[in-house]
Amino acid sequence: TRSNSNRTMKVVVYGSYPSRLSPAENQPSPLRLLPDSSLLFSPRPLFLPEVAPSFVARAAVALRVGRLGKSVAERFAGRYIDAVSAAYVVEACPSDALDSVERAFDGAAVLGRWQPLSHTPRQGAMYAYRFDCAGGAAGSQTYVHSATADTAAAVVSRASRYATLKTGDIFLLCAPAAFELSPDSRLTAAVAHTAAASGSVLNVNVK
Repeated sequence: TRSNSNRTMKVVVYGSYPSRLSPAENQPSPLRLLPDSSLLFSPRPLFLPEVAPSFVARAAVALRVGRLGKSVAERFAGRYIDAVSAAYVVEACPSDALDSVERAFDGAAVLGRWQPLSHTPRQGAMYAYRFDCAGGAAGSQTYVHSATADTAAAVVSRASRYATLKTGDIFLLCAPAAFELSPDSRLTAAVAHTAAASGSVLNVNVK
């Protein structure tokens, strides 16, 4: 079994919008790249950088690519995904004034424990996780986010038209909602519709 941090090539974020845009104004959802240095693996703590006055965390379903591919047809793209997990995409606010490097800080993508695709519980062809943010000024926040197999295949196929898929590539499919973060927040995630202890895949303290 591969370790969490082994052989990551690139990180592709889907569905994360600059604050000046909304999904209705910007279709289709943008794709953006993060470097592998932006990845933080649970349970390591997340230290918020000093690039902005505030931060939010978007729940995301993470997909890991397990084979090489280019211009992959959508109907075959699901075969390129070998594992899934829960993740958070951490964004500085406001993000409009930040350049691409400032948005790609260490910890901009918080990743949970990988689950082999063949062993991942799915609800009607959906990869579903429950996300919780505890502590901080906003108090306890909970959100259930899922991605269908069709959406996952469409995003992977679309990206493969422009950049070759490589083993270890990670796709993060973001939810529209975001949690407000503060230095005493705690981010967790678990497989949806299971007991929290048995389905836990991510647990990170924010500093």
